[in-house]
Amino acid sequence: MSKELIYGIEMETSLFNNDKIKIRSDEASILKRIESLLNINKIVLIPEEVFISTLSSSNKMMILNLLSRGPLKASEIARSLKISRSLVYKYLRELEEKGFIEKINGLYHVASNVYIGYRLYERNNEIIIKMSSDKIAYIDEIYGIFFITIGKDLIPLCGECIIYESCNKILDEIVRRYKIKIDKDILPAYKISKIISENIRKNIRRYLSRGYIMLKR
Repeated sequence: MSKELIYGIEMETSLFNNDKIKIRSDEASILKRIESLLNINKIVLIPEEVFISTLSSSNKMMILNLLSRGPLKASEIARSLKISRSLVYKYLRELEEKGFIEKINGLYHVASNVYIGYRLYERNNEIIIKMSSDKIAYIDEIYGIFFITIGKDLIPLCGECIIYESCNKILDEIVRRYKIKIDKDILPAYKISKIISENIRKNIRRYLSRGYIMLKR
């Protein structure tokens, strides 16, 4: 069965076929999953070109998906992916060098639950960092790594989803609770994207205003 990664929610395509309907989540579990997206423990900034090239690698993506469930040894990753340990070490070294993962006491961990692509500019002796609005990756302990993107037409999917009303109701509650400014009439999938991206921006502003250490290597 194929799966779609849509604005941070992984849905089985059977949700949208009347002959194969499977619902595995009640309102409480939907609320828990969406609220977990707002729990940001650390933000890692990745150069945009590195962000794109790294996450274009299927093997690196699979490694990040494995590590999203918890820390692992290189041997455990090699065994799970059924590839040589030397190749796994190569991918792990590259992911660690680029800031995606960390090695602690022999175990590999994801470095953060949020990664944002950025571009660096120099102008009049000033360094300007421009963070992308559509190069954002999120690590979730259930769904693995997914992306917050823009521009996809979700009407054929979100509009026909049989949990549309419940999902929309929950999202409106989260919007009120976290005081997020979005249009109430947009599709739930767009609301999810907006909720996550606005929350990330809010955290970045908060970190910077409090003088958090942003650069470390």
